[in-house]
Amino acid sequence: MKTLTLERQAIYMGNLILVDSAHPLREKPREEELCPVDPANPRIYLNKRAASMLEDLTAFVGGRERIRVLSGYSQSGYPMGSAFGMQTGRFPESETGLALDLAILEQDEKAPGEPLPFEEMEKAFWEKAPLFGFIRDKEKEKRLAERLGKGKIKSGRFFGSLRYVGYPHSRIISQMDFSLKDYLRFLKDYPMEGSHYDFTSPGLAVEIFYRRMGNGEKTMLKLPGNVPFMISGNNMDGFIITLWR
Repeated sequence: MKTLTLERQAIYMGNLILVDSAHPLREKPREEELCPVDPANPRIYLNKRAASMLEDLTAFVGGRERIRVLSGYSQSGYPMGSAFGMQTGRFPESETGLALDLAILEQDEKAPGEPLPFEEMEKAFWEKAPLFGFIRDKEKEKRLAERLGKGKIKSGRFFGSLRYVGYPHSRIISQMDFSLKDYLRFLKDYPMEGSHYDFTSPGLAVEIFYRRMGNGEKTMLKLPGNVPFMISGNNMDGFIITLWR
């Protein structure tokens, strides 16, 4: 066993932080953790791991030249959709560097005149997104769609809102049809001191549990010494620990 010390500030960091009007972002993403995510909209940044997974996902579904970033985190702190000549407004989720709003071009810029198979592309993208660590933020989509009217934007259409949480959390959230908020609430039923949540898939066995921070500035955590793990704050009151068995 090994013992880790978790400080209160770490509650506000990680792929699973919930950021909304009730839980504002406490820690801005570090510059070295970010990279531009779309050459057509270079002012929009994303967490580097998430950006790599998004590139793989769009390539997998054949959408590298078609699926574009509409808005996300900008270095100015204000989400913008300048590639489509419009502003989406500010959303708390976008400030994490883990969330993006996407658009799909109605015409392939490299093959003008050829219509895009939008429905097929959309279906494949959202079916495969959880395998690459992403979930669909349906609540944010509703709010953004209201601002965009009927979803039509210059040269394309609104494609959806994406949030990176990492695998296997993305798979669990999607299978259970949870929002991130629902999932974090669900995991509180699996505290460190009790039964843990087990997730298995071919070649993978994962154990997940919740650790409450408590009233102090530090808390202790004991983990098996030879097991890979990941720790994320929830931006509320504790941590989600993932063990790869």
